[in-house]
Amino acid sequence: MTQHIDAKQIAKTFLDSLADKHSQHDQIETVKQFVAFLVQNNLLSHSGKLVEAIQEEMIKRSGQTTVQMENSGDLSEEDIENIRKTAASLLGETVNMDQETSKKLLGGIKMKIADKVIDATIKRRLEQLSKNIKQ
Repeated sequence: MTQHIDAKQIAKTFLDSLADKHSQHDQIETVKQFVAFLVQNNLLSHSGKLVEAIQEEMIKRSGQTTVQMENSGDLSEEDIENIRKTAASLLGETVNMDQETSKKLLGGIKMKIADKVIDATIKRRLEQLSKNIKQ
């Protein structure tokens, strides 16, 4: 049976517990306690998901957002920069772009911001058009 965990909540709790630790010794002890918690609750198999959630929470707390963007390769550096600036303006945060070119896409872009996905690909538009025609 697969165990469901709330990685985001665990990440927040872990980072909150680290926040008030000022000495390196106290920080190391907190990390040791966190690892012991993972072992005691059989959560080590979820460590990849937890590390990702901790990284996301750290970025969020720093006032930055990472936008993962997938495109078909038809965007110029200027286009990507304009998308980054627009996202930063809308979110009110510094935006880091993690951009990937995918030959699977016919065109358009797919973006992931935190746990939200914006799918503006040609494939998605064709699916929507097909669905509208069938109605």
